[in-house]
Amino acid sequence: MDQLKALIGKVATGAALTRDEAASAFDVMMSGEATPSQMGGLLMALRVRGETVDEITGAVATMRAKMLKVSAQPMRSTSLGPEETRRAPTIFPPAPPLSLPARAYLSPSTEIARSPRGPGRPTCWPRSGCASI
Repeated sequence: MDQLKALIGKVATGAALTRDEAASAFDVMMSGEATPSQMGGLLMALRVRGETVDEITGAVATMRAKMLKVSAQPMRSTSLGPEETRRAPTIFPPAPPLSLPARAYLSPSTEIARSPRGPGRPTCWPRSGCASI
């Protein structure tokens, strides 16, 4: 903890941390030994001054050492042709609940014609370009 205070003081003066110092500082923070004020002070001092390559490299080395390694199967790549990449995804509206009649889901301006398929079933949906079935 005292080591982190010394590193915060060093960064606050404008000096850059070495790779080992940055790794040590991030190790203290990621181990839960630093207070939120200390973490905020160090990170803000680094951000205001600008992070160096050694500081970022030390932080990444610590994060990689502390990360949980997960094994997964490699993903298969799928290549799409030009038509598939330009086409917008098809989005279907949600199905109405079965308790309400279909007429309740149509706009008031929509007329439902009687069709040979049964009462209350539309012959043609509006703006679909079809005539009569």
